[in-house]
Amino acid sequence: MFCKFARWVGPTGRVVAFEPNPGALEILAKHVRQNRFKSVVSMKKIAISAASGSATSYRLQADGKSRLGEASKLLTDVEPIKSP
Repeated sequence: MFCKFARWVGPTGRVVAFEPNPGALEILAKHVRQNRFKSVVSMKKIAISAASGSATSYRLQADGKSRLGEASKLLTDVEPIKSP
């Protein structure tokens, strides 16, 4: 999706991507580099919400998936995402 936004804003525009999951952020960074959008896309390792506060997010090591709230009891390779 960021590629579409980066094309829409053009070379003088700015896209800010928020991603708290380190694995997913790594994949995003790779795609930004491959598509040569480093000058347009800025990545932030944080989650955003309409409400203030804090919550624990969990990630699955194998594929970069994550979820907010409670770790899935069906998965064994899950760990909390630590805040920066």
